[in-house]
Amino acid sequence: MKVPELYALAAHETPGSPNSSGHSAAFSFEFFPPKTEQGLANLLARIVRMTELRPAFVDVTWGAGGSASDRTLELCRLIQAIPGVEVCMHLTCTNTTRESIDEALKEAKSMRIQNILALRGDPPRQTPPHSAADQPSFEYAVDLVRYIRAQYGDYFSVGVAGYPEGHPDASLTLARASPITQSFGSSLDNDPASRLREIRYLKAKVDAGADFIITQMFFDADRFVTWYKLCREQGITVPILPNILPPQQYQSFRRIAQLCQVKIPAKVLEDLEPIQLDDSAVKAYGERLVLDIMRTLQIRLGLRFFHFTTLNLESSVRRIVTELRSEEGQEPGDRKPSAGPAVTNRAIVAEQFLPRDGALLNDLVTAGAPSAVPAHQHRLQDTSAEVTWDDFPNGRWGDSSSPAFGDYAAYGGSVLPITSAQAIALWGRPTSRADLTDLFTRFLGGNSNSNLPQLSQAPPPRSDVPRRLPWALYDSLSAETSWIQPALLRLTTEHGLWTVASQPPVDGIRSDDPQVGWGPRGGLVYQKPFVEFFASTATFRALQVRFRADPWITYLAGNRHGEFVTSYGSDGTADGLIDSEGADDDSLANVLTWGIFPGKEVVQASLVDRAGFLSWKDEAFQVWQEWARLYPPTSQTSQLLNNVADDVWLVNVVYNDYRAPAARMFSNAFGVTKGTASFGKRHIKTHVLCKRCGNRAFHVQKKTCASCGYPSAKIRKYNWSEKAKRRKALGTGRMRYMKHIPSRAKNGFGLHKNSKAKAAAASE
Repeated sequence: MKVPELYALAAHETPGSPNSSGHSAAFSFEFFPPKTEQGLANLLARIVRMTELRPAFVDVTWGAGGSASDRTLELCRLIQAIPGVEVCMHLTCTNTTRESIDEALKEAKSMRIQNILALRGDPPRQTPPHSAADQPSFEYAVDLVRYIRAQYGDYFSVGVAGYPEGHPDASLTLARASPITQSFGSSLDNDPASRLREIRYLKAKVDAGADFIITQMFFDADRFVTWYKLCREQGITVPILPNILPPQQYQSFRRIAQLCQVKIPAKVLEDLEPIQLDDSAVKAYGERLVLDIMRTLQIRLGLRFFHFTTLNLESSVRRIVTELRSEEGQEPGDRKPSAGPAVTNRAIVAEQFLPRDGALLNDLVTAGAPSAVPAHQHRLQDTSAEVTWDDFPNGRWGDSSSPAFGDYAAYGGSVLPITSAQAIALWGRPTSRADLTDLFTRFLGGNSNSNLPQLSQAPPPRSDVPRRLPWALYDSLSAETSWIQPALLRLTTEHGLWTVASQPPVDGIRSDDPQVGWGPRGGLVYQKPFVEFFASTATFRALQVRFRADPWITYLAGNRHGEFVTSYGSDGTADGLIDSEGADDDSLANVLTWGIFPGKEVVQASLVDRAGFLSWKDEAFQVWQEWARLYPPTSQTSQLLNNVADDVWLVNVVYNDYRAPAARMFSNAFGVTKGTASFGKRHIKTHVLCKRCGNRAFHVQKKTCASCGYPSAKIRKYNWSEKAKRRKALGTGRMRYMKHIPSRAKNGFGLHKNSKAKAAAASE
């Protein structure tokens, strides 16, 4: 069934009471193709569970530039096999050829898919045309709409995108003076002419043959209502489906808003500020926020059909749909997850991949519940556990078996979610490796958080600092990076390593710490130090010798040509070159960040494993390719970037002794020793402190404690942050000395000897 028919069945756009039409609210769910095979299998099981909510249709995104087209088609095929579920497939047209578009449409028709969401996709890049047939045939979404209608008539229902806050390219164009704007979507607020012009562009797509509209996500109901009424005033009569995105986690929420150039209301940011470290609180707030938005649209516009961007997650959507339907007095159509303490980021790794055969799919579809999955294929069997085991967006450093694993560049349309002009303004036109090293150095040296204390080794801020790198998720370095910033700079300037990710060691810091804290208050967080970087082949081969010398070091490395090297081979015993398809994923998983919280099991917040690393490696080298495509193919910059991508390795190095100072990782793994004495967990001034007597006295010549003679090898570092506590407990001056060594204080520091002698003489 086509989307307009589903829309007509679900609701009528009649202003007034939401129950006046007698129809229940309808929903559609949007998913993106997971990056790993196990993630795809787990997503399929999740979609089968979510069919209990009776979605009108399921929407599947298309990868940036068609990069995930095979995964999109495969996921569509699997979902289409579920009885009673309609599929809508995204299709982008820029930076692709007519032949690839024809192949995708032909495949969709063969699967009996009748709904296509026609999108422009990536902004056009400069690519070397090998032949006239290879040149892209489409520049805008309206071109694709016309082509589908010309080739297939009315077989497909064709949808297009609407932008209540303005098209991202329009916002970026008007904000070109500031390469990265922080007020996303606001550039058209005070420009009614631009807003009206964009609605006319949308009307042109409808006139070309589009028969439904799915909007960009939004978080301001009033702005949407205004835009919706303008669309109707301009003669757009096709169904308009508002896109609902429940905020799941603070950083991912800000990230996807940045990618899509969507404005976050100031009130929302103000509400999230005090709870940004608590993922559960952010999720609960996000559910209340979107419920309020949906109720507003029901009352003011009479809308009854909502489109959910799920981010491949389940629990929030399930609770929102259940809540909204329960308000209407109808059956929610699903089993509510059992009550209990919220569990975040549970590292439930499937025992093996879900078999991708028809028998298992039939079992899943027939049962319509997670219990249909054989017991040996997952460790937690109750519905609540399967809904919530990956309850939050886990991004690049999450469990690769999660359907939500990965970044959200696909929602921004490109792995480089900025215009070509902005990218060139940020990164210039490098012509040598020295230029690239200088770019990374300027980014590391000048993007420290201004609210943090600067290290003495860090260089002063520079005015020519790029606000971000092509691989960086955010516009500035994280707060914790300042702890190891000098060492990272030395890796870049002295060793030629281009770092793209890192973290310092953390050993039991409170979960509400403003720099490294996360999760609910009252917990303790831990993390292993790691650094991820690009290195030339020669440099990487030399570093491997150092990696092998320290048993605490583990690493994964890969290049553009499919070679993969790790600290353990396929048998888990020797390092060397192994096949990308040949090793067991679970044997190469390494937890990087975890936390201990009252009343909960150990929470694993991030990890690195083989499948996740290989997926990210492919994306990282795609960034090199996209960066090169910003420039003419024959330019020196384009040739440099392509040559560098052919030579370098992406390397991830973890130092597994999280209790050791960061200096040990940099010295053992990279030979960086100069000036690393302060690379600790907090960069706090230290002093020697005797373990036995507790004094800070140190005999320089004898290298022993001057108070008790304890060997210097037993002397530990004294943390000056404990000074006030010690003074309060032990006193100061003579009183402190007496409390520390009561045995010496008891005998009066030897004065009793003279007293006894005098007493003996007197008695004689």
